[in-house]
Amino acid sequence: MDAITNAIFDSCEPRITPNIGVQEIDGKGIIVVEVIPGMQRPYFIKSQGIMNGTYVRVAGTTRHAEQYRIQELIMEGTNRSFDQIERDEILSEEEITAFCEKLYHHALDLCRSNDIKTQIRKITKISYFPGGCWWKETESFTRPMDICF
Repeated sequence: MDAITNAIFDSCEPRITPNIGVQEIDGKGIIVVEVIPGMQRPYFIKSQGIMNGTYVRVAGTTRHAEQYRIQELIMEGTNRSFDQIERDEILSEEEITAFCEKLYHHALDLCRSNDIKTQIRKITKISYFPGGCWWKETESFTRPMDICF
C-alpha cells in the first residue's frame, strides 16, 4: 500500500495524500483509496501538465477539463471568482450609458403588463466595488446582486 500512496503522491500536483485501507467485500480483500477534496485546485497529473493533466467527473465519467473549467478551478483554489478580478480596461461613460440603456430596454421587453413596465427604472451609472456589482440610480449606490451581468 505504500507503493500506491507514493505513486499518487509523486504523480499529482499539488501533492495529494490519500487515505488507503483494505476492506473485505464478498470474502475478498479490496484496496480502497480515498482522496479528500482539497482547496489547492486544480489537481493534475504532473507529467501531463496543468492543461492536459486536469480531469473532471461528468455524469459518472472522467473527462479532460476544458480550458474555461481549469480557469474556474484556479480561481476556486485562490478563493476568488471571476467577478472579483480587477480589469485593466476602463469603460468609457458612453459604454456604460449604452449598457444601462440595453439593460433598461431588456427589462421592459420582459414585462408582461404595462403596470409592471411603469415600475422599471433606468439605471444611470454602473460602478464596481469589491464584493459585488453596484449601480447608481440617484445619488446612492444600490447592490442588486452578487453577480454582475
